[in-house]
Amino acid sequence: QLHESTLPPPPSKAEIARKAALQRVEEVVGVLSILSTSSSIGQQRISFTLPTVLEKLRDSFKTPMSKEEGATCVRLLASEIAPDWVKIVKMGKVEALVVNRDEKHGEEDIRERVRRAA
Repeated sequence: QLHESTLPPPPSKAEIARKAALQRVEEVVGVLSILSTSSSIGQQRISFTLPTVLEKLRDSFKTPMSKEEGATCVRLLASEIAPDWVKIVKMGKVEALVVNRDEKHGEEDIRERVRRAA
């Protein structure tokens, strides 16, 4: 009992969800890169509603991604991993994901940022 009392508390549900999302960020970056380049010829910035992005993410992977996990990944990208590349903007009741194509990071840079955030 003494040993158990010295152990750190188990991770919260939010911490577990964050770690799971961090493991899938690179996959999400790939999908966002394709989405932002395929539909924005000549545009520096392109935006999608958040529900549209989450639907595309869900449909893009062999291992399905829930909307919650997708939202966590996108929010991590926008807040910690690549806020200069991806932003979440609220317009009324709708949230949109704005991708700045000129600020896209390389794979190694994303990997390093994910490692630091973990």
